[in-house]
Amino acid sequence: RMAPVDPVQLIFLIWSSTQHYADFQVQILMVENKAEYEKRDFDHAADFLTAMILRGCGLEEPK
Repeated sequence: RMAPVDPVQLIFLIWSSTQHYADFQVQILMVENKAEYEKRDFDHAADFLTAMILRGCGLEEPK
């Protein structure tokens, strides 16, 4: 069962988290010492954000 959350704030959180990777690509690549993103970078970010958002909503990741 999902914990009660403000749906508007949840959308803002998801939007801002994912948009960050597009808007700050240069800075992220510099911090990670990379020239460009690789598939595993996208996969890692997606897995991390999915887990954090689901946990914040009181849900577990699907197995």
